[in-house]
Amino acid sequence: MDRKEFLSIATGSYIAVQQSCTHESYPLIYQSSERQFFCNNHGSAFSEAGVVKNSPANRNLTVYQTTLTGTSLRIFS
Repeated sequence: MDRKEFLSIATGSYIAVQQSCTHESYPLIYQSSERQFFCNNHGSAFSEAGVVKNSPANRNLTVYQTTLTGTSLRIFS
């Protein structure tokens, strides 16, 4: 399975997405003030739901399901 990025967006709430831009596979960073994933290389941006907000990327990110049970976070497709 591809490596994923995950982060806590609220107590007990997590999101997990692929960590690379769908345009040219450069790493993404999370911009909490904008609530988006951003590619510094060409300026593509994606919502927390993985949807393209700014091109040149034209494909959404792969988003994974998460489940928190006690102290175990499960990430799956």
